[in-house]
Amino acid sequence: LLELESRQYANHLYSSQYVFSRLIAKMCIARYMGLNPARVAIRSSLNKKPILLLDDEEYLGLSVSISHSDDKILLGASHEFSCGVDVQGLIGIQWTIVEEYMGWTEKLTDYLIDREIDQFAKNIPRERIVAILWAGYEAWSKSHGCKKSGSSFNWEKISCIGFQVVTNFPIFEIKLISTGICEKTKIYAILGSDMVITTATRLN
Repeated sequence: LLELESRQYANHLYSSQYVFSRLIAKMCIARYMGLNPARVAIRSSLNKKPILLLDDEEYLGLSVSISHSDDKILLGASHEFSCGVDVQGLIGIQWTIVEEYMGWTEKLTDYLIDREIDQFAKNIPRERIVAILWAGYEAWSKSHGCKKSGSSFNWEKISCIGFQVVTNFPIFEIKLISTGICEKTKIYAILGSDMVITTATRLN
């Protein structure tokens, strides 16, 4: 089944990433839950959301999210929250096009000249801010079962809340405009030298 699902990707690399990432997820989840890996399977919904199967039955007790970019694979899982993760390479992407496509141009321009903006975030190149927002949107969408459009991602501000202990990479929180379900969502991002990693958790 993994092979059949991977054929949806025309690119050989993407196909390999798809299969390998799900095999890693299967092994990690089996080890975490103390199960024989043969009992665990990862399938995909119509929206490409990972579905966890135990003994060929869908298991709803663990939310799973998978992301891959180049040679990097990121796995997220949670018992208490609906989770989403994203790893996004920074090189070779025209972030101005992403910014325009998502409709962020005017809002981001106004935000970056705001006197109350986080000063650390203000000194980051604009394209890196767009990359953080894009990866944040991807993780957020996955936490909603990959069913949310970009127009629903109403971000309010980005704040640096600290630095990763080992790499010293900055950690950001993306705050959404407080409207109902958004109040229950937490989004964090780590900005590396060539990639951004984001997680989103939402109360079920």
